[in-house]
Amino acid sequence: MSIIEPVQSPNDTRKYRFIKLENGLSAVLISDPPIGAGAAEATGESLLNGAAGNVFDNDSGDELDWESDSDEDYSDSDYQNDTGGSDSDGGGGRRRRSSSRKDSDLSKSSAAALCVGVGSFSDPANIPGLAHFVEHMVFMGSEKYPNENGFDAYLGKHGGSSDAYTDCEQTIFNFDVEQAYFEGALDRFAQFFIHPLMKKDAVDRETEAVDSEFQIGLPKDKNRIEQLLGHMADKSHPMSKFMWGNIETLRTRPKSAGIDIYEHLKEFWKTYYVAQNMTLALQARDSLDQQEKWVRDIFKAIPSSSMPKPSFFHLNKPFQMSRFNKLYKVAAVKNVHQVILTWALPCTLPYYRVKPIVYLGWLLGHESKGSIDSYLKKRFLAFELEAGSDTSGFDCNSTSTLMRVDVTLSDDGFSHLFEVITVVFQYLSMIKRIGPQRQIFDEIKTIEDCHFRWIEQDEPQDYVQDVALAMQLYEPADILTGNSLLMEYDEKIIKDCMDALTPESVNITLLSDSFRDQESCNLECPWFKTKYSVEDIPMDWIEKWKSVDENPELHLPLPNIYIATDFCIKEADAPDTEYPVLISESSHSRVWYRKDKKFKVPRAFVYVYLTSDCVSRTAESQCMTDLLVKLFENSLTEIAYDADQADLSYSIKVHLNGLVVRLSGFNEKISQLFQVVIDHIVGLTFTGKQLETTKAEWKMIYHNQSIKPSGLNKDLRLSLLVHNHWTMMEKLSTLSSISENNLATFLVELLSTVTVQMLVQGNISAKEARDLESYLLLKLKVNERQPLAVSQQSDFVVTELPDKPIYFRTKNLNENDDNCVITNYYQHGPASIHDHQLMELLLCHMEEPCFDTLRTNHQLGYVVYCSVRLTHGIVGYSITIGSQSTKFGMKRLDGEIENFLQKFRAKIEKMTGDRFRRLVSSLVNMKLCEDMNMQEEVDRNWYEIVEGTHLFNRFKLEVEQLEQINISEFKTFSLSHLSPGSRRRKLSMQVIGNQDGGEIKKTTSAPVMANKSAKNIHSGRKQQQQQRFSAGRVKRKSPKKARIDDNMTMNDDKGISLIKDVTTFKASCRKYPVAKIM
Repeated sequence: MSIIEPVQSPNDTRKYRFIKLENGLSAVLISDPPIGAGAAEATGESLLNGAAGNVFDNDSGDELDWESDSDEDYSDSDYQNDTGGSDSDGGGGRRRRSSSRKDSDLSKSSAAALCVGVGSFSDPANIPGLAHFVEHMVFMGSEKYPNENGFDAYLGKHGGSSDAYTDCEQTIFNFDVEQAYFEGALDRFAQFFIHPLMKKDAVDRETEAVDSEFQIGLPKDKNRIEQLLGHMADKSHPMSKFMWGNIETLRTRPKSAGIDIYEHLKEFWKTYYVAQNMTLALQARDSLDQQEKWVRDIFKAIPSSSMPKPSFFHLNKPFQMSRFNKLYKVAAVKNVHQVILTWALPCTLPYYRVKPIVYLGWLLGHESKGSIDSYLKKRFLAFELEAGSDTSGFDCNSTSTLMRVDVTLSDDGFSHLFEVITVVFQYLSMIKRIGPQRQIFDEIKTIEDCHFRWIEQDEPQDYVQDVALAMQLYEPADILTGNSLLMEYDEKIIKDCMDALTPESVNITLLSDSFRDQESCNLECPWFKTKYSVEDIPMDWIEKWKSVDENPELHLPLPNIYIATDFCIKEADAPDTEYPVLISESSHSRVWYRKDKKFKVPRAFVYVYLTSDCVSRTAESQCMTDLLVKLFENSLTEIAYDADQADLSYSIKVHLNGLVVRLSGFNEKISQLFQVVIDHIVGLTFTGKQLETTKAEWKMIYHNQSIKPSGLNKDLRLSLLVHNHWTMMEKLSTLSSISENNLATFLVELLSTVTVQMLVQGNISAKEARDLESYLLLKLKVNERQPLAVSQQSDFVVTELPDKPIYFRTKNLNENDDNCVITNYYQHGPASIHDHQLMELLLCHMEEPCFDTLRTNHQLGYVVYCSVRLTHGIVGYSITIGSQSTKFGMKRLDGEIENFLQKFRAKIEKMTGDRFRRLVSSLVNMKLCEDMNMQEEVDRNWYEIVEGTHLFNRFKLEVEQLEQINISEFKTFSLSHLSPGSRRRKLSMQVIGNQDGGEIKKTTSAPVMANKSAKNIHSGRKQQQQQRFSAGRVKRKSPKKARIDDNMTMNDDKGISLIKDVTTFKASCRKYPVAKIM
């Protein structure tokens, strides 16, 4: 049998082997030598041989963002702290990488992923969500290992984790674990596909988990739009299915129809979970021969079948134009105006070597001069534009490919919808007239080839998941390249896709919060209950777009000047060091530097922290800094977009008491980009219209983040704990009063008072690092200033909680959302590295039983996790549950958390010496995991600089402390943080859903937040101008005032201490001295 080897990057030292078992299962084995151990000869064909150049061999918002909308750019990172922030999640079983032991066999996790070639498209018509439900049930024990939570417990004890998800045509399961326990984990993993238990008594419990997952997804506009598109599809087409599943589809309806859901569950698994439908990927330090032996021995028992894998290629017309080619108006959950143009093209999966959708998305989504994005933003009609096809199975499957142009509109853009869409069709007309261009294709190809040539390793768990999925989609030789590289130029295929983007075939979906209360949106989409209306696209619009006038301001992108051509690894011009060293220090700046010698890739990182006390001084100053960041970004977009496309990225973020500017990518032109970015920061000018548009954008961001219960929970927790933490509502209340003169004056103050901290690391010389500093200081004109002390970090003061339980309650600000969040935070106080490691051990031990008890057994919510909390040097831990108020009240959730802690206390008391040693070993091994890529190492170093601790060898110090801890000390420490009678400092943050089933007994109006009443976070925008479409005049009704009901009381709420007023509470508490974990 011929050996099939995938095309791999010359920078990829891993070895690959493709095998197929007798039962039909296909597997790719990946043997992974230590990073930096030398360039092992590739076992597959190398791409780009002879390429240009000589090639030598935190609160960071890190808590699980289970509410984020992946399609929306206005994520937490737009307003919350940057990496190394004030309230980070560390430890608690969360993997942390270190390069302390570069050659250890334990320095990297092993991982495996199995992809089943079946998904929600195969749901029976009468049981929507069954495929998703099977995915949940499969992991709940096997005949050989019957413990329902045994697999997760095994992984948790050995530094691992597992995950799974269901897509339209695939279902993927994956895990990682310490190297020494990989074989044992593989055997347990395989049993789920050989003899899973899927016990009948677990059906009802896991139905609750599926329903909770659906409830969390319910208030997300992305999900609602996708389900509406499915609703437009032909009822006989699988895209029309409700794929999530919930209690109604998995319990209520089947029961009333006499359907035995358990029997269908087993039948689905028996029919589809067969070896021929499965692809497996493994990555480990072990040899290929050893891995092959494991796979053949362990996975051979997976049952096979003579039935073919489900195929849907013949269903190539999911939509009838009579329903699809319409204008749909949809009431948004968030405050947003968004127009989405969608075309349903034939399936493009067979053309993965050409990637016509990538070509079209590249042009339509470009942001440089001459683009749709640039044209609309210059006229203040849009905030953001994206184009292309999503990676989900709904957008790209075997029946069709959805091509989208998605524009987030300003109020003016919403009022001029016809003009906005016309610009899109003008651009389409231009590229159709010119036709596919080989030079555009070649430029995209060159950029992707360069990225692949110098690709660095990702987390093994993520990598094997990608490989297992790729095996379902691409030829064996292309499993590493099929998703990214452009391999063949085919003008006809590109032109066919281009020509299909016509006015007669477009679906226009207009999403807006202004439609919420309009009677015209009188239709309701099943399942998500999305309010919408549908009407014909005006015929005069279509006729205009069919013969649209040429727009001279629109043109193809100019050649990209940032594409790298020099990939030489530089010679060092400074002594070799294991950690960054201070190479320049003055009264205004410090520069830390390290030349990379481990990863040996032509990449560099330049991080700059511009600190000034004026940033966090007031809510208004924090809001003005947010505004400046958006203005900086907007001024840079046209110029720096090409750099970002060429694998040379930049970002500007507000962080604590300053701005963090990050640049990373191929080093050849990083200095050139650095100068461009600094020039635009220092030389920023703006008009009144630009400011008003940016204020409108931030108004939307502040609101949309506040209606996420998890985001609100965290924001208010930090407001209670951290002095000078300004909530989104407080910033929103100052937004309208900021004038052009105010902001210009603040910008001058900011730039005239900043001090500089820099980290320069990678394939870059010490001289270049000093030159970058010199350029920055010259532009900031620091020589004209009085000397300032370089800020290490703002001295943010943290509240010392009373030694009794304290409760804070508020309603979910989305009045139609019943999702609730409780976070019980337990404060330890200032801590040494030794104390911090005790807390990490405690949370490592707690993680698996916490999830098993509160999530798997009691089904209190889909989201359950515990975390170590580091809040400006103050250590604590927390337990969070995301649930629904229709199912559980806060008293019940709080009580269940406390009950768990008492049972866990007993577990600590009974802990044996052997179990303790394994716990310590597991945490040590996680800390000794090597960095996957250079950025991981850089980010760890940057954290130390921003925190002002400079302990670049922190993991080494932590391991030394771990090895000194004995079981007696651990038990004493742990029990003191678990016992109710131990005077624990507890803060229970509770965001309550709005459909509370009568739990709330009494509410009052808004409390005082930082000496201000909470302002109306839903405040309406100006009334819209006359529309060019049939909606007529659209008014935004100002919703009810958002209340922070912190004195909300509940039934049987006797004897608990409720915070009545945030400012009064903080004033009554002692404050910790400034602390660092050293």
